Amino acid sequence: MLETITDFLADWYLVTKALHVVSVISWMAGIFYLPRLFVYHVEQVETGSPTDSMFQTMERTLLRGIMNPAMVATWVFGVRWCSLRGWWTGPLSGPGSRRAQCWG
Repeated sequence: MLETITDFLADWYLVTKALHVVSVISWMAGIFYLPRLFVYHVEQVETGSPTDSMFQTMERTLLRGIMNPAMVATWVFGVRWCSLRGWWTGPLSGPGSRRAQCWG
């Protein structure tokens, strides 16, 4: 029974790790792009113009549609990734413990 559970968790370890990395990259891309949109919006657009509403839509979509879900996914997959490796109980078992590492 224990081997079955261990095999199941081992199968999902790389999937969880990959999803965590993809969500971190998406979140960071949004973090770098959103300030650039703000700068373009302030420097080149007049208030009330159609371009103004376009920039507002772009900023809102980036924040609510890409960055927030990516942030949540980063935390969910990161916590899940560390829990698959037993990291949460590792530091309590002493320094130098093999289980104290989240990095596999």
